[in-house]
Amino acid sequence: MWSTKSELEFLKDIGQYGEKSTGRKRSRKKCLTGYIRGCESRADWTGIDKDAVLAFAKELLKHS
Repeated sequence: MWSTKSELEFLKDIGQYGEKSTGRKRSRKKCLTGYIRGCESRADWTGIDKDAVLAFAKELLKHS
């Protein structure tokens, strides 16, 4: 099961890896912006503190 801790770990690395097929990488800022936008339509937050995760993502975005 996914947890708040694992979601935060995912966010720490978001934007660090490129697509294997093209070798291109999206910017960290673009990935975080997309993640935050996608959270609006995310239905399943079971086991995850949504407020903590969104606050962390927004803080990371400020510093990208």
